[in-house]
Amino acid sequence: MSEVEQRVTSPDQPTAPTQNLARGRVTRRELFRTAGGLALSASVLPLLGRAVEGAGTPSEIKLGAIYPLSGNFANVAVEFKNAAEMALDFINGINGKPPFATDLPLAKGQGIPRLNGAKLKIVFADSQGKPELAQNDANRLIKVEKCVGLFGCYTSGTTVTASQVAERNGIPFINPDSSSPRLTRRRLKWFVRIQPDDILFSQNFFDFLKDLKAKRPDIKASRLALLHENTTFGTDAANAQAKLAQQHGYEIVANVEHPTPASQVTSDVEKLKVAKPDILMQTSYFAEVALFLKAFKQLDFNVQALIGNDAGYTDESYLANVKSEGDYAITRAMWADDIAGKKGLAKKISEYYKQKYKIEFTENAGLPFIGVFVFADALNRAATTAPAPLMKAIMATHISADQNIFPWGVKFDASQGGQNTLASAVIEQVQKGKYVTVWPFDVAAEQVIWPVPPWSQRR
Repeated sequence: MSEVEQRVTSPDQPTAPTQNLARGRVTRRELFRTAGGLALSASVLPLLGRAVEGAGTPSEIKLGAIYPLSGNFANVAVEFKNAAEMALDFINGINGKPPFATDLPLAKGQGIPRLNGAKLKIVFADSQGKPELAQNDANRLIKVEKCVGLFGCYTSGTTVTASQVAERNGIPFINPDSSSPRLTRRRLKWFVRIQPDDILFSQNFFDFLKDLKAKRPDIKASRLALLHENTTFGTDAANAQAKLAQQHGYEIVANVEHPTPASQVTSDVEKLKVAKPDILMQTSYFAEVALFLKAFKQLDFNVQALIGNDAGYTDESYLANVKSEGDYAITRAMWADDIAGKKGLAKKISEYYKQKYKIEFTENAGLPFIGVFVFADALNRAATTAPAPLMKAIMATHISADQNIFPWGVKFDASQGGQNTLASAVIEQVQKGKYVTVWPFDVAAEQVIWPVPPWSQRR
């Protein structure tokens, strides 16, 4: 089992339940090359099974994972921890694994082949979503726990501080799941990010709106309101959305910022009502999304479309907790069940995860799952835990779209600050309590419902 900091939980306590960086365009071919397997190509992953060059190979290799295991984001952190531990089980082969796991090259045996079968161990640290704690966690994981690499941290603000510590210490940092453009603009040498950033995500929204208006000339929507939380994630996303809105001819009629966590949002919704937007774009975490949806209904705040920037709108708790109030929300996503289910391994992993943890497999689980495999693959190719060759191996990673559980590949570009230049997204809408893909249109499972019915007409 993974170690978890004392202040969070005991180690034996069970856990509960793009691209083409052509800036936003996702091709049909890319989307349908979904996970037939996480098999990495022979040119990238020489699974030779031979002993590592040199003696002294450790029997256990520690990776540090920094996530908000308690506090405001604990509900989503459960997904991160579950998925990382499941990846660990597949690679180490100690706690048992399903038969299909052998389709994963590093899950065929036990441990890292070129490191004499050394087992991976994840040491979890709880940032509580606080940048200063994430910084302390990173220091402890590197200097006390002797982790050879770090990954995390979900919130962009905590990823900033933790990755700075890794940079100062010359330790690889893989960020599966934060989207602030600021992270890669720093051009750190020891940092890579797997998912797209909020510039790409925001461009997706405006490309979707452009395509929809071309298809539906009856849609007249030009007044846009922005609603966002006040940390790095929310402010950077809102800045990107405001810039793109201007470029695409939208009028920003309101730009409302709220704290995270928030206790009451009535005054914010009243500001939005006065502004009378056609479209609302919201960048918030789940607790605040739930508060706002209730307030939208209570105050009868209606728009033609509510567009959520992932986070709270794709949280595993969303469908279960907001129920019918959450219908019709549009959101960007990296994981779409109706696309992922078209090919084998992604669907099997999703179903296995749901059976094991009694919750849905979402992108919040998929990203750290892939992150652990990227680390394991790089360790195997480097055949050493030494930081410099390990980081070089990480930068040389190349996983194609049909070798990933997501419908895109993994290839990092140092000139773009370690960004994965193959990452992309789709647009989903919640319809009848389910997420369905609505854009790109050539892979859509359903047509988008526009406009959203007013609250007075909803049951």
